[in-house]
Amino acid sequence: MGSSRSFELPVLAILIASCQGSLADEAVCRSAVSPGSSWEHKTPANLGVDGDALDELSRSLGGRGCVIKDGYVAKTWGDQAKRGDWLSSAKPVLSTLLLFAIEEGLVRSVHQRIADFDWPLRGKDQAITFRHLGSMTSGYARPEAPGAGWAYNDFAIQLYQKTLFDKVFRGDPKAVADHPRRLGALGLQDGLEFREPSRRLSASVRDFARIAWFWLNRGRWGDRQLLPRRYFDEYMRPQTPKDLPHTQPAKTNDYLEIGSYGGGSDHFTNYGAGIYGFNWWFNGTSRMHRHNRTWPDAPPDTVMSIGAGGNCSAIMPSLNLAIVCAKGDWGKLKGGDPTAKMNKALGLAARAAGYRVEASAALSGDLRKWHTVTLSFVGPATREDAKPNPFTEHRLDVTFACGDQRYVVPGYYAADGNAAETGADAGRVWRVHFVPDREGRWTYHASFRTGPRVATSAEPTAGKVTDFDGVSGSFRVGAADKTAPGFLSKGMLRYVGQRYLRFAETGEYFLKGGADSPENFLAFADFDQTPPSHRFEPHARDWRWGEPTWRDGKGKNIIGALNYLASKGMNSVYFLTMNVKGDGKDVWPWTSPNDRLRFDCSKLEQWEIVFSHMDRLGLMLHVVTQEQENDQLLDEGDLGPQRKLYYRELIARFGHHPALVWNLGEENTNTDAQRKAFAEYIRRIDPYDHPIVVHTFPKQYDKVYKPLLGYARLEGPSLQMGNMKGTHAETLKWVERSAQAGRPWFVCLDEIGPAKVGVKPDADDPEHDDVRRYALWGNLMAGGAGCEWLFGYSYPHHDLSCEDWRSRDHMWDLTRYALDFFQQHLPFPEMHPANGLVAGEGVWCLAKPGEVYAVYLWGTANARLCLPKGKFIPDWYNPRKGGPLVAGKTLTGPGKVRLGKPPGGPNRDWVVLVRRR
Repeated sequence: MGSSRSFELPVLAILIASCQGSLADEAVCRSAVSPGSSWEHKTPANLGVDGDALDELSRSLGGRGCVIKDGYVAKTWGDQAKRGDWLSSAKPVLSTLLLFAIEEGLVRSVHQRIADFDWPLRGKDQAITFRHLGSMTSGYARPEAPGAGWAYNDFAIQLYQKTLFDKVFRGDPKAVADHPRRLGALGLQDGLEFREPSRRLSASVRDFARIAWFWLNRGRWGDRQLLPRRYFDEYMRPQTPKDLPHTQPAKTNDYLEIGSYGGGSDHFTNYGAGIYGFNWWFNGTSRMHRHNRTWPDAPPDTVMSIGAGGNCSAIMPSLNLAIVCAKGDWGKLKGGDPTAKMNKALGLAARAAGYRVEASAALSGDLRKWHTVTLSFVGPATREDAKPNPFTEHRLDVTFACGDQRYVVPGYYAADGNAAETGADAGRVWRVHFVPDREGRWTYHASFRTGPRVATSAEPTAGKVTDFDGVSGSFRVGAADKTAPGFLSKGMLRYVGQRYLRFAETGEYFLKGGADSPENFLAFADFDQTPPSHRFEPHARDWRWGEPTWRDGKGKNIIGALNYLASKGMNSVYFLTMNVKGDGKDVWPWTSPNDRLRFDCSKLEQWEIVFSHMDRLGLMLHVVTQEQENDQLLDEGDLGPQRKLYYRELIARFGHHPALVWNLGEENTNTDAQRKAFAEYIRRIDPYDHPIVVHTFPKQYDKVYKPLLGYARLEGPSLQMGNMKGTHAETLKWVERSAQAGRPWFVCLDEIGPAKVGVKPDADDPEHDDVRRYALWGNLMAGGAGCEWLFGYSYPHHDLSCEDWRSRDHMWDLTRYALDFFQQHLPFPEMHPANGLVAGEGVWCLAKPGEVYAVYLWGTANARLCLPKGKFIPDWYNPRKGGPLVAGKTLTGPGKVRLGKPPGGPNRDWVVLVRRR
C-alpha cells in the first residue's frame, strides 16, 4: 500500500494503427489501404468501430485529431489542416530518414559510427553509432559509454539530426524529407516544415497520420514498398535491454557545442530501458514496470511516438486502427499504471475497435529454462479492503504443461500490477509466476473462481467460474542461460534424497553460509507500511549504479547490504516473514498487524524486488514463517483458513525463486500433528517442492525431531545450539538418525547461543576461534549442510538491531574459507563422517574410504589416520586464512599413520586433505 506516485510527462498525441496479425507477421496482414490525394471517410459503423466510444475519446482528448480505421477516416475533431510542431514525435521521423539513408547507400547500417562523418568526438564517444543515437543510449554529453546507460537526451538527438541532414544527406531538411522516393511519396496534403535550429517537424494532423500509417504498413505505401519491411521488423521494436540503468546524475557536457533539440541531456522521463528504440515507444515491460506493459489496457503491439504539448502517434498492428491528436489532453505518462489517463485513452480506442484486454494474459519474463515467466490477467476491479475480500473470495490457479510435465501454480491479487512503484491498493490485475524446468512449448490454462473461502478450498470446483477463467495460451522456452548471474544458471535447488541439496541444472551440491541476523531483515524503512527498524545506512556505499530500486530511488541500502554479503562469498539469508507479537513486532505481510486475511500488495511486491536481486547474487531465501511467540497466532496454532491463506500467499508470490527453504517456525512449539499438517499443506500448494525444515529449542530436539524422522514432507532440522561446543555431536546425531530412517536430512546450524552472545562483532572477538572450530567446522565435518550466524543481544548490531554486516566482516571470511575448501577440494557428497578412523584429541574426519580423507584437528601434533594399503598425499589447509593447499610428506598405509606437523605449528586449527596417490 502507500500513497500513489505519478510521473509527469508532457501531454501527448497518439496514433494507433495496425493489421489483423502481429506487426512482424506479414502473412496475416491485410492488404494496406493508403489514402490518395485526400483521406476517404467512412462511418464508424461501416468500419466495425463503436462510434460512441470514439466520440467519448475525442471529448476526452480535445485538441485536434482524427481516427483512422482500415485506412479510412472514422472520426475527426478540430482543424485537420493546421500545421503545428510535433516536438519529440518528430524523433522517429529522423529514424525513418536514417532507414532511407541506409537503403540509398548513404549509411552502411545502423551500427555505423557517426565518427565516420567527421565529428571530433572524444574518448568514449568515438564508439557512438546511429543505433545508440536512435535509442537514447549514446552517452553523448553524459558520463556513460555508448550503450551503458539510458537517458532521454535532446543533445544526442541534436547530434542525430545534424549528422543526418548536414553530413549524410547534406541538404535542406524539407528537401530531404520531401524527396519523392522518401516521405514525398506519401502525398502530404499540407506539407512539412522544419524549424531551425533543431529542425523539429511541423505538420498537420492529417499529414502526420500519413507518416504513422506508413510506419504501420512497414514501409509500404499503396502498391509501392518504399522501404524494405525487414527494417521495420528489425528496428520497430525495443532496442534497449530492460535492465539497462538510467544515467547517473551529472552535468551536461556538450563539448561539440551543438545545442539541444529542445530539452536537457537527461529530462522528460526515467522510463525507456526495455521499451524504447529508434525513437519509438513500445508496449512492453521495463525495470520500472516489471510485469505490467507500458499501457496495460492497450494491445501488446502498440507502438508510439511521444511529443510534448499533446502531440504523438502510436500504432497497434492488431487492430488496424489509427488515432492522431495534436494538442490533446493525454495527462501523465505512468508506465505500467492502469489508472493513467493516457492508458485509459488508449484502452478506450482499442475497445472501440473490438479489443478486450480480459481475453488474454500479458506474458513477461525471460523465456528461458529456470527463468521466471509471469502471466498477468485482468479481472474484477477490487481493492485490498474490498467486500467481498479479493484474497479469500477469489482463487487463481494456472496449469502449465509441456509434454508429460504438468504444474498447477497458485496465483495472487496484484492490485494495479505495479504496486511496488505506485503504492496502489486497488486494481484489476491477478498474477502468477512460473519457472519452466524444460525447453520447448509450454501451454497454460487459467482457472479463476469465486465464492466464500474459495482461496483455501482444496476442491478444484469450489465456488464458480468468473471473469478470465479458461484463458489459455502458449509460449516457447529456450535453453538455460549458462552465463546468467547467481542461481539463475543453476536451476532449482532441490532435495534429492541426500544430506545435501542439489541444483537441478548443474548438479552442483549446496553448502550454506550466511546471515541469521537480523531476523527482522524485512523491517526495512523503505518498504511500504513498515516500521523503520532498519535503514542499513552503512551499506549505502555498497549499492551500485543501475541496481534495483523502487518508488524513485528507495531500497538502495537493503540492496547494498545484500551486495556486501554476497561479495563476502555468502549464499544464504535467514528472515522472518511475520513477527507479530514476536521479538521485533515489525514484520508482517498483511495490510496491518491486526489483520490476517488481507495482504499488502505494494509491500510484498517490494519484497519481491529484493528477493529477485538475491537470486542474481546467489543468496538463498531462508523463509521463516513464524516464531515461538506467535506460532499460536493463526487459527490458534492449527491449520485453519488464516494459516492456509498465509502459506498460499507466500507460495504464490515467492515460490518461484530457485533457492528457497520454507522454515515452519523458529523455536517452534506447535504439536507434531500441527507441524505435519503445515508441511503437508505447503507441499500440496508449492509446485516446486522446495525443502521444508523446522527450528526448535535445544532441549526440544528429541521431542520435535524424532517423530519427523522418515517423514516424507520434511527435509531437515534447523538447529539452534545453546552451547556451540555440542554442534558436531548434534549434527552427526541427526545426519545418522535420518539416514537410518531412510530419508537423509540436510542438517544446518542456524543459531548458536547463548542468545546474548552468538557471533560477537570482530571488534570483540577478532579471530572467532570457538565459532570457527565448534560451530562452523563442527557442523561441516559431521556431514552438515552449513551455517547461518546469529548476533547476540549483548553486543552492537545484534539480532534485531543489526544495521551493518561489516561488524562481522572476518566471520564471513572464515565461513568462506570453509565453504571454499569443501567445494574446491572435496567430493563431499560422496564422503561420510568417519571419526573412528582418526586418533587424537580434538580431531574429526570426513572420508571416502580408500580414496580421500579430510581431517580437522585442533592443537595436536599427534593426530593419526587409519589408512588402507598404499601411498597417500597429504595437503594442509589453513582454516583461519584460506588460500592454497600446502603439500606435506607422503603417507604410507596400511595402519594408523601419523599425519605430521602442520606447516604453521600445532597450536591452532588445521585441516589436512589426504588423497590416494
